[in-house]
Amino acid sequence: PRNGDLIIPLVKKLVDDGQQVIVFRSTRGAARGCARYLSQALGLPAAKVPLDNLASADPSTVLAELRQCLAGGVAFHISDLARDEKIILEEHFRAPESQIRVLVSTTTLAQGVNLPAETVIIAELDHPGAANTTTPYRVAEYKNIAGRAGRLGLAAKGRSILIVGGAVDAQRRWDRYVTGSPEDLRSQLLDVQQD
Repeated sequence: PRNGDLIIPLVKKLVDDGQQVIVFRSTRGAARGCARYLSQALGLPAAKVPLDNLASADPSTVLAELRQCLAGGVAFHISDLARDEKIILEEHFRAPESQIRVLVSTTTLAQGVNLPAETVIIAELDHPGAANTTTPYRVAEYKNIAGRAGRLGLAAKGRSILIVGGAVDAQRRWDRYVTGSPEDLRSQLLDVQQD
């Protein structure tokens, strides 16, 4: 609920300023829920062209929920969607004068997908684990997510907004992620356990 209280007015202001926005959430459920409450709260026109392009897709509960979100100009991009469905969303978000103004995603979108978002909002910096445990994102993961904003040739500039839980958390996140250096890369192919 706290994230919704922050995300809704923030995204509304950005969209009202003419921006396309990507909101990153740490789980598929959080991404779907965020897309749902944004589509209901923002009052955006329906993304009719993507809705029409998804009309022939195989019916599923996730696709039905995506259609509801698209009716409010918002989409979500998660691993539960079929590859073709993700491609349709990416193409329509990238299109000039896109009807999809907000895309809510897990980190599936952070890996090599170039989209014209001026702003990305990062709501969490923890991977969910088993038994209600979490693992903090690596600095490189954070920088890759933040780097989805202002992609060269797609947006003139970019901004990343990190939602934090107060002044102490803000300073800790700033020091670890924003000004931190990415971890060294380590090849999995060189692991002695690999065949």
